[in-house]
Amino acid sequence: MSAHLETKQKLCTLLETRGLARCTISSYSNALEAFYTYFKGNNINSLTEIEIINYIQSLDKRSLYFHTLIVLRIVYQNILGINYKLNNIRKYRYQDDETFLSKEDIQSLLHACKNPKHRLAIALTYSCMLHVNELVSIRIQDIDYTSSLINIVNKDNVIIRKVPFDSSIRPLLSTYLKKVNPSYYLLESKPNQKCSPASIYMAVETASIKARV
Repeated sequence: MSAHLETKQKLCTLLETRGLARCTISSYSNALEAFYTYFKGNNINSLTEIEIINYIQSLDKRSLYFHTLIVLRIVYQNILGINYKLNNIRKYRYQDDETFLSKEDIQSLLHACKNPKHRLAIALTYSCMLHVNELVSIRIQDIDYTSSLINIVNKDNVIIRKVPFDSSIRPLLSTYLKKVNPSYYLLESKPNQKCSPASIYMAVETASIKARV
């Protein structure tokens, strides 16, 4: 088996353990295939971080941009073991690019969202670059305040990676926990029951309409 196919197979297996839908896994796999096609003849292990950043920034379609960003972060950090700082790639985007959310757009979304649970969901999603299924599965015990890290676990509650959260999240998180006092999951629809991904999507969509983002 070629290194190319082996990496794709490992990616699909990893995404399955995270409980992602088949169509989502297919989208990520296609994004990786497009990456391989672009760098055809090159060993992706030898690509520089700047080359990868330039490739991602060249993508015009918003969904492809985010799928590629997420899948390459997983491939390089979790499969190839290359610690490229792709978590911070958004700061390389042009500020006047209207197809992507700027810092001001996120602030507008947060301002438009009055529900503390949904405000926290939006803040964590964009700050930590989380998939919505990862977001709703976060338990209170997964938050490490000392190291400012959130443990991301699979369906068997095994930690598969750790993501840092920005210092700006701390006051929002602290206020939310004191006000809402969730039982087990960070974002709950009722005690001990996590929110559905659909409810988060709806909250973001509602906030975006109000904020005109």
